[in-house]
Amino acid sequence: IQYVGKFYGKAKTRLSSHRSSINTKQLKKTIGAHFNGPGHSECHLKFTILERVSSKNPLYLREREIYYMNKFNTKMHGLNIYS
Repeated sequence: IQYVGKFYGKAKTRLSSHRSSINTKQLKKTIGAHFNGPGHSECHLKFTILERVSSKNPLYLREREIYYMNKFNTKMHGLNIYS
């Protein structure tokens, strides 16, 4: 199952944030809830950078995020349920 999200800063920091959501059982966060569910754990987490955007414009970043959500259909068949 896939999830698309934009972030500012270093990928390592964002990945640490996702791991923290899992390990501290933050079930109100989509990532934390999914990876603490039956048959899932942190070892199933994979992180891939799809695009590096040089623009700091938040509207452009959101546009690119929506593009990838649509491309991978992560709202219907992924973890972007509330995005």
